[in-house]
Amino acid sequence: MAARRPGDRAGHRRAALATRFVATRCGYAHGMFRTLTAFGRTFRKMMFPLSRIALVVLVWSNRHTVALWYRSLRDEVEANGFDPGRLRHLLRGLWTIAADRSTSNTEAIRTISLGDDQFVVEAREDWPLLGRVESLLAPIPPYPTVATAA
Repeated sequence: MAARRPGDRAGHRRAALATRFVATRCGYAHGMFRTLTAFGRTFRKMMFPLSRIALVVLVWSNRHTVALWYRSLRDEVEANGFDPGRLRHLLRGLWTIAADRSTSNTEAIRTISLGDDQFVVEAREDWPLLGRVESLLAPIPPYPTVATAA
């Protein structure tokens, strides 16, 4: 390598690049990359502790509840648009149904929607726990509807 002359900035850059190349070739920088890779792996494990297979099994075992929530929220947004108050009220009813062990993850309930002053449950007529669902949703106060005069 040529000798560096005072004020030769290009020579300084060449020397720095050569030093980095030699340090990498000798293995000095590999420890840093190994540490960053291990940190990334640990961060992913902390943020996503369940594997993909565990997530699939979890969703599959609760597929009827997931489907009920999807159908109910989809129908509400299609019918009334994105109204945060109505959605919060509907989510409260869905959470009440999902929290009860006798009514959670049942295939019989098709949708839950908000009517004028109460929840409307679409389910199979011959399902014996339909009264239980209605009794769970009855204590939730009705969503306040605001009527404006034109």
